[in-house]
Parts: sequence; C-alpha cells; structure tokens
Amino acid sequence: MQLSGLIIRGGLVITPPPPPPLEFGESYGGGYYAGLYSSSGNGVPTHFLIVAPRQTGQTTLAWDPNTADAPGSTSTTDGLTNSNSINDSGHPAAKFCRDLTIGGQNDWYLPSWYELQTIYNCLKPADINSTTAGSNGILPGVNPYAVIPHSNVYNAAIPGKVHNSSFRSGGAEAFSENYYWTSTQITSTRARAVDFYGGRTFDDLKDGVFYVRAVRKVPYYTVTTGTSRGPYRYWRWRITAVKSTGDGAQAAEFRFQFDGINIALFGASISSTNPNGGTSENVLRLISGNLDEKWYATTANPSGQWATANDSPGRDPSDWTVEASTDNTNWTVVHTVAGYSATSARNTWQTAWNFS
Repeated sequence: MQLSGLIIRGGLVITPPPPPPLEFGESYGGGYYAGLYSSSGNGVPTHFLIVAPRQTGQTTLAWDPNTADAPGSTSTTDGLTNSNSINDSGHPAAKFCRDLTIGGQNDWYLPSWYELQTIYNCLKPADINSTTAGSNGILPGVNPYAVIPHSNVYNAAIPGKVHNSSFRSGGAEAFSENYYWTSTQITSTRARAVDFYGGRTFDDLKDGVFYVRAVRKVPYYTVTTGTSRGPYRYWRWRITAVKSTGDGAQAAEFRFQFDGINIALFGASISSTNPNGGTSENVLRLISGNLDEKWYATTANPSGQWATANDSPGRDPSDWTVEASTDNTNWTVVHTVAGYSATSARNTWQTAWNFS
C-alpha cells in the first residue's frame, strides 16, 4: 500500500481554522463534517462540506410555490451561487438556508445536486442503496465531484452506511429517509431532489414540500509536520504477516499522528500492489473516513494508526513496516512492528505507534 499527496516536513503547523476533520459526522465548522468536495471534478479536494445541525438547520419547505423560472440557479455543482440567486421570499427553501446563523457562521446555503449527492455518500443513514434510475433516467452514484470520486452506480456496499451513530437512522442528526431539495433548477417548473432512502435523484415540481438541510463549505487545507527524516512525500505500509495465514489482510482505516494530532489521509492518492478487494473493498476504502468500509486483499503480503475492519480478526495485520520516500523510488524504513495483536473489537482504532 502506497500513499502520495501527504507532505510531512518542518515543524507542526496548525493555524486557524481548526485541524481538518477525520471522520464523517464529526463536529466541525458550526455543524458536522460531511465529506470532501472537488469543485474542479478531478478528485483533487477543494472544500470541506459541512451540514447544519438538524434541530436548527433542517425543515420542510417548497422550492418555489409559484413554480416560476429562476435564472442563475442551474448549477449542478455550486449551491452557494444558486442560493444567492434565489435568496428571496419566492424561494423559501433557499431563503431559509441563507437566513441562518449557526455557530457564529452565516454562510449557510441550499446545496447543489452534486454537493448533496456527496453528502449522501458520506452520511448515508441506512443500509439501502438504489441501483436503478429515477424518473429522470439518471443512475444513482456517479459523482466526479466527490472525493473519493464515485465513478460507478451504487451497489449494496458502496457507499457504506455512515459509522457515526448520530447520523444513522434514528440518530439525533440523521437525515430523514426521504426527499431533500437541492438548489439546482432543471426546468422552469422543476428542481432536483435527492432521496436519502436509496440515493436516487428526481426532478420534481418546485411547489412540492420536501426536506431542506442547510450546508456550508470551507476551503480544503492540510496540516504539515515532520522530523529530521523528512520531508517525505510518499509513504508505504508494507504488511508482512497477519494473525491467521491464508485468509488475506484487511483494515478499515489508516492515518498518521503527529504530536498527538490525527492526520487523515482521505485527501491523498493511494494505490495497492494487491487490489484484490474488488470495487466494494478496494484500497480507496482505507482512507475513506468511514470505519464501516474496509480494504481487503486476498493475500497476506500486499504492498500510523489503523483500525480493525468489520469481521475476521485473523486478517488483522500482525507484522509490518512503514517506509517513506521523497521520489517514489528510493525507500527508507522508518518503523517496524512484529507480533502485534490487535483488539478483538471490530471497527476500532488501534493504539498509535511512535516511529523509532
């Protein structure tokens, strides 16, 4: 397993805003972290998406009771621009969001279609995925603006149900398993909605009353740190043994820590020398931010801190090295572990180690 895109150098640098979030549903920026977004649509993160608290930032409203044309609200990717164009009494859903001040923040808005689809990917409340098109013929799941990009139709395992219990069905912050308006107008009489029961999109009459959940976004940034070994741009986690041979290796998440600060990797690029996990358990799941998704390789020798996956303790890594490189060619071993015994608890972060 090899990571690129994470630069570790200099001394620890943390300046406002606060350190970036690690897991979906974590409290952040006046609301809750809801995924990374690439406004350029190339998988390179540009923003953190944040959803408002349910009690103050969610309601049910019509998009436009008069179903009139709304110029300037047709973007499928930029909900703030859409919302500013329809921030008036004739468009109650967008106005509700733009009028909010929560946690000292007043830049809430009605998300665009791809923004809300990204949020569904990250905060899906239940183990249900739609795999067929809605009435508009659009298959659910393809989203080039999500980070990690979704290039396939949803299946039973992707996206995984959110790990954070507050956002699961019945939780205090969970999305209702019903339609939510986006700010994206499709025709003069219809706007796009996302069904949080299974993830399909529909183009509905604007006078329909659906759920509305406000969001905001903040620029994506990274925290950089390091030691005398750095700077290193590339990192490799080489698993050399697991608890039980012959049943492969797996983990739910992997991350670094520096001076007690957790460093998420889901903005990095990642590859594996053994991509046997298939679409639902490929190496991208190792840095997805969701403990209920996992990476699985069917041999035990593919080529921080990690979390156990959902099942099969015998697949837990027991021996490994962490290697670093400046050029992706010459590697330095910076950490070695042998005979590690992970906890029997599943979907659980293991004790962080110190590089020695």
